[in-house]
Amino acid sequence: MKALKKISILLILLFAFINIYSQSVTFKKVYPDIAAIDPNKFRIDCIAFNNDNSFLVIPGCMKLLKINKTGEITFSKGYLNFGSIINSVFNNKATLTFYSDAGNYKKLLKLDTSFNLISVKQYDSLNWWQSIDRHIICKTVNQDLILSGGRDVLVPVIFKTDSLGNVLWGKYFTPIKGGIQDIVQTPDSGFAIAVNLVNAGASLIKTDKNGNVLWAKSYFRPRGFVHSLVENTDGTLLMTGSVDSINTWPNYELYTSPLFITKIDKNGNVIWAKKYNEPINGLRTWPSQIKCTQDSGYIILATVALPNQTDDILLIKIDANGDTLWVRAHGSPNSFECGHSIEQLNDKGYIIVGGSNNNIPVPLSSLYLVRTDSLGHTDSLCEEYSLTLAVNNITVNDSNITVTSVPFTVHTSIAGTSTQSFITYAYDGCKLDDIQEIYTEQTTPLLIYPNPTDGLFAIETKMNTPIKTDIEIYNVNSERVYYCTTNKSLTNINLSGMAKGLYFIRMGNEKWVKSGKVMVE
Repeated sequence: MKALKKISILLILLFAFINIYSQSVTFKKVYPDIAAIDPNKFRIDCIAFNNDNSFLVIPGCMKLLKINKTGEITFSKGYLNFGSIINSVFNNKATLTFYSDAGNYKKLLKLDTSFNLISVKQYDSLNWWQSIDRHIICKTVNQDLILSGGRDVLVPVIFKTDSLGNVLWGKYFTPIKGGIQDIVQTPDSGFAIAVNLVNAGASLIKTDKNGNVLWAKSYFRPRGFVHSLVENTDGTLLMTGSVDSINTWPNYELYTSPLFITKIDKNGNVIWAKKYNEPINGLRTWPSQIKCTQDSGYIILATVALPNQTDDILLIKIDANGDTLWVRAHGSPNSFECGHSIEQLNDKGYIIVGGSNNNIPVPLSSLYLVRTDSLGHTDSLCEEYSLTLAVNNITVNDSNITVTSVPFTVHTSIAGTSTQSFITYAYDGCKLDDIQEIYTEQTTPLLIYPNPTDGLFAIETKMNTPIKTDIEIYNVNSERVYYCTTNKSLTNINLSGMAKGLYFIRMGNEKWVKSGKVMVE
């Protein structure tokens, strides 16, 4: 009897241990001054890296952050001197490829496994015109790439390259006008291309593997906008977007409109369609994103519109039939938050990347990162709430449209390469309303003198009260070469044993962070 009791106790402890061990890691983090200021360039991707123990976060401002499972930054680097990252993919889970927008040029940046820049290829015959500025990079099954862009004014373009960015073919679509919003490869090796068209609304173009048009259909015309496209294993597609929207391009993000989700068969016919809306404030027409989940359902990332543009990130979990399972919103009632990318992790939780203005008078000035459990919650339940959406079945009349693909030459050139180190800290995303205080403190100059120096110099900051502060110094390769803590406003540093060159200084704590540079000669 005693032996049975001991076994029961051991089993209880074992199950308790398994339950604790299997619980999702959750957090909310804010990284000030990382996100792009221009909303049309505010493209953020998040890639689960190394079995969810770390993440690569790629803001649109030509920067890369590597973040550990609790949201702390372990690596940071900037690339080139100008442009915006507009999409990214892994090739063979080894090299990382960025698709960048640099004014009237598109660039493809390839990184090695240590995230060093290998090469930059420039595509000179493409301009920046798009309908929603979510330029696409799609990895094919054989590691080739399908890239999208624009030609002349609102002429949508796709072109195929090998994994190194060498152009295999290019096609533009005519006589339509609009911009490509999303691309997925279909089981027949062709492509389903989501396009927003002038006077034809949210549309789909189906091509073969060489970009030749097989069929094209328009949905929600003339005022629908497609946002995101996902493919199921049976070849059906789910598409999200906004319906009956004003959609005055490029200021579409200023308006509210119901969200649509529609399921489409492989021939472009509608299987079912639903309209979602927040009854009081509505949903913002910022591009939504849909992803398949491990339970054969879907997660949709959207934005709920709130008074005075204090919008919040919105998560909608639906089953295979489009029925709503739960809805969560994340963000402060006093600041603006929006979501841009979402991935489901191995623990069935979600990682969401977006932006926040945190009461700072600069739009979208902070990167906002949220990791939730499988139900969309964080452990503390801070800055989150549930809400009820109005959901209605709707009838969609899909219309065949005439689209032809025309070959054209994409001119390439080799562009220069450069990288820069940069410094930032992670802050508690449960205190979004306090970021204004952090930002104000950061604007106080960090004094470094003498500069240039022979290696001996002082760092001075005007702290209101003595508080423990970390000082970190990095070389141009983002390697930390010096670390100390201090509670003084003046700290003497000795780098006389270091190589000559430029060094980056980061000084901060849980309340603020300052950065600077020093030249050792």
